[in-house]
Amino acid sequence: MRKALFVVLAGGAVAACSVPVTPEDVFVADPDYRRTDFQTLNLLNEDEMPSGSALRHEWLASEIGPLGLSWAQQLEGAHADRLIVTCMGNTTDRQSDGVRYLGAVLPFGDAVIFDYPGYGDSAGPPTLKNFELALSAVADRVKTEPYDRVMVWGHSMGGFFCSRLFKHLGDELEGVVLEATFSDTSAISRFGLPWYLKPFIRVKLDERLLRYDSVAALDGFDGPITVLAGEADRELPIAATRDLASKLEARGHDVLSLEFSKAGHYDIAEQPDYVERTGAAINRATAE
Repeated sequence: MRKALFVVLAGGAVAACSVPVTPEDVFVADPDYRRTDFQTLNLLNEDEMPSGSALRHEWLASEIGPLGLSWAQQLEGAHADRLIVTCMGNTTDRQSDGVRYLGAVLPFGDAVIFDYPGYGDSAGPPTLKNFELALSAVADRVKTEPYDRVMVWGHSMGGFFCSRLFKHLGDELEGVVLEATFSDTSAISRFGLPWYLKPFIRVKLDERLLRYDSVAALDGFDGPITVLAGEADRELPIAATRDLASKLEARGHDVLSLEFSKAGHYDIAEQPDYVERTGAAINRATAE
């Protein structure tokens, strides 16, 4: 997310003025994996999945058009009664990063990922209206699956989307994981600029972006929220994720923050203590 914005912000540095940021600047699909026809669904490489898991794929019908989904199931999992809806980061999609995202959450339950509108195998364009329609369609599909518990897990930009799934899933939502993400889009100007540019650039967010506020979206949710951050994150300052946790705590949420000293933006799940620490955190509600 931050990389996409730097192109826009750098252009305004010379003029030392207000730099507008629009949804088109923020939501950027990787063109190498962008689907132009919807006859055959791109499949993930099952050989790269963790052992003891199985994949299935489907088209999900929506008002936008077809959405690409992939489901990962633990064949002998301790948490096979839980489904984790995973919202990926910006520029990512099932084909390029799906195996990595699914592998990161499979130790804690079965999982589903989906391509955002205009990304990968999903119809577009990637407008805010279409993102909301996609979230509604995915939530309705999740409700048809026979799981006793449902969690959402949002990484980076995906934190905005998974937080908004609460209004679609309601009481069915057991827990939330927010990984290396902002509290809201206004944090772009507070944390997304290097310190040496802040005196010269004022970020002016498009009003449509201001609706993306993870803290506000989770108002009314009374389950556990786990916040994950990497201290070596070069894409998103850890201060931004700490700010998110602080704001959630101020709203009275049950928040547990985990920081990984050697992790960056994309490799928290590769840390040696990741499964133990994260598992204890997200299972704390059922362990009590």
